[in-house]
Amino acid sequence: STQSTWAKKAISLLDSKRFQNVSIMLHKLPKIPEIQLALLKMDGDVLGRDHLEAMIQQIPPDDEIRDFQAKETLKPVSDFEPPEQFVSMVIRIPEFEKRVSCWLFARDFTESVQNIEKPMKKLSEAIAEVRQCKALPIIVQVLLNFGNMMNYTSAAKGNAAGFQYTTLSKLDSCKDKTGKVSLMQHLVTISAAKYPETLDLTEELKGLLAANIQRITIEDIDRGVNDAEKSCKMIATQAKKVKEATAGNPMFRDDPFPNMMATFVEDATNRSAELKKKVAVVKEQFSELMTFWATPKNARDVNPTTFFSNLVPFVEAFKREAAAAVKERNKQRRKKGHHSEVSTTLAAMKQQASGKGDAQMSAIVDMIKNA
Repeated sequence: STQSTWAKKAISLLDSKRFQNVSIMLHKLPKIPEIQLALLKMDGDVLGRDHLEAMIQQIPPDDEIRDFQAKETLKPVSDFEPPEQFVSMVIRIPEFEKRVSCWLFARDFTESVQNIEKPMKKLSEAIAEVRQCKALPIIVQVLLNFGNMMNYTSAAKGNAAGFQYTTLSKLDSCKDKTGKVSLMQHLVTISAAKYPETLDLTEELKGLLAANIQRITIEDIDRGVNDAEKSCKMIATQAKKVKEATAGNPMFRDDPFPNMMATFVEDATNRSAELKKKVAVVKEQFSELMTFWATPKNARDVNPTTFFSNLVPFVEAFKREAAAAVKERNKQRRKKGHHSEVSTTLAAMKQQASGKGDAQMSAIVDMIKNA
């Protein structure tokens, strides 16, 4: 009867909140038949990563699934609302969540690897810049000479062969007796006067300054590599379960999932292994840099973040003071040039006044010169 048909349609197989949330999600997705076909064909043109992520978030928990299955015979499938069709599809496709999760991981893996490789590349390039920089060793030697001169009376501190890199970040706060000139300013003045090539420091280390290198940590890189390795193993396990769950099911006779995931897992496992090798190389590069800086072996727990957090502010301060020194030098040159022009003009005026016997004009010129 009409009343019986209406009653069946009025039955909801989902609670109101789940119904509403799934309904909102489905407004952004293709129709249910298109979703199912795309899942069976692994068609990335139909289902993007946002679609896959949204579906995972709206998979009902087990208790809601059981409740749905207990009530689904109360009305014909043809009367299912779109949210109910979605949940019915989740149930019919074996290991639905694992299938979608594996596909999503495979789609995101390359980007995840790049997010690990980018900071590694920056760190490696920064280490190479420091090793290859010609100005930095000269500046450090000048600074070491300062320290030895200031501590020449101390048997313990004088005639040192080196100093801790943490000293680099303290030069701005070290002032002379007047409290006006910092050790950094003095370092720039002496370095620029005796070794003009040291002014190329920031040009040689421009990549270091642009990379925001002190925020990159080996711990984060290690964590990313380990997470990638663990995730590959987890996805391999999930993919195996999906393959076992669909085996022998006519619906999945031409399912591309098993072969696609087998190829992906092999490739991802190899790329994870390569990431581990790359991290080891960067760590060795940094260890060599610490040897270059004569860091004691008992202090080899120093990490790149700590080292660059001292070096980068030093380079930035050197750049700032060097620019100020160049500006002041140019100002003095202009001033000296101006004075030279005035002196030449006054000399010409005095010669002209003397030639004319104008004693008063000659006296005025002398007064201006002596002013």
